[in-house]
Amino acid sequence: MSATEKRITVAAIRLFAERDKPDLTMSERASEAQVARSTLYQKVDSIEQLFTPWSRT
Repeated sequence: MSATEKRITVAAIRLFAERDKPDLTMSERASEAQVARSTLYQKVDSIEQLFTPWSRT
């Protein structure tokens, strides 16, 4: 897992834990991870993927 992917995963988990709602926007996730939205779309195929980082190759 790259440093960027790790930042995205940690940010998503933090947001889900703090807000406890599934309807977070990609902009909110990107902002929390301090990456561009385009980077987020390139690195994340699905929301489920954020919760299974060990399954990525």
